[in-house]
Formats: sequence, C-alpha cells, structure tokens
Amino acid sequence: MRRVAYVYSDELIRAADCLPANEGRASLVHSLADSYGLLASSPAGARDRPGDRTACIVPPVRATRDQLTRFHDHAFIGELALFTRYVDFL
Repeated sequence: MRRVAYVYSDELIRAADCLPANEGRASLVHSLADSYGLLASSPAGARDRPGDRTACIVPPVRATRDQLTRFHDHAFIGELALFTRYVDFL
C-alpha cells in the first residue's frame, strides 16, 4: 500500500501561518489532522503496521534556486532573494 507523506516542521507552520492569504490556516489544518488521528506518531514504526492509513511525517527540505526556477520565473525568484535578505518572517 502506498503511504501519504505529510511535510511538517514547527518552522514551516509558523512561516505558512504568516502568508496573508492563509493567516493561521497551516496551524489549524495541522491541529485538525492531528486531532483526527491522521498523522503517524512515528514514521518508521508506522510503515511496519499493515493497513495503517496514517500519513508519514517527513521534514521539509529547502529547495535550491534551480529547483525553484523550474516552476517560478527567474525574475520572481531573484526579487524574492533580494527581499528575503532584509526581512525575517520567523
């Protein structure tokens, strides 16, 4: 059976909660998923249980500039790079 991965870290939730269009949404969704028992408490242990239907929690990995520009315009990524030098969201 294929497992669902749930990318999670406290830092990621805090950053996502700051997005103007999604203020507070990331922490709300995480709380709901956790409350409904949708998240495996131990990713390694959960894989060993046949029929387990919880999501496997995996840590986020920072994308490289090359990976970002495969989806976003190069100019947009350049502007973000300049902007984030001066702003600390966390």
